[in-house]
Amino acid sequence: MRCWLVLFVAIVLVISGFSQEIGPHGGNVMPSHEYKIEVTACSEYFEVYLYNQSMEAVLNSGIGGRVTYHLREGKEFIQPLSHWGIDGFSVKGCDDFDYFTVLFVIRGRPITARFENKFKCTDR
Repeated sequence: MRCWLVLFVAIVLVISGFSQEIGPHGGNVMPSHEYKIEVTACSEYFEVYLYNQSMEAVLNSGIGGRVTYHLREGKEFIQPLSHWGIDGFSVKGCDDFDYFTVLFVIRGRPITARFENKFKCTDR
């Protein structure tokens, strides 16, 4: 019985400690300073959303940014973020990357997050 209890606790700790937070749009969420960034990356254009720590959407007015794709050959490919709606951003997607970084500039302050190429897409 004790063995099962230890196994159960270990599984719960692993799942809770290593699970990826999923955002309101079904994308991966990464923290960055007092913000969180969500990315859905399953189409020709990736969608990017910015939230406060309470996961309330931050309006995109006056916010700029870019995505830097770090390609498998060691090269970088930079794409600007475009406003999409009142609280979203879009960026031209890229297939052959190891990871990418999202950079927002808010009141002159950089807000960044790194996303690994671990997106589970069914429509690509």
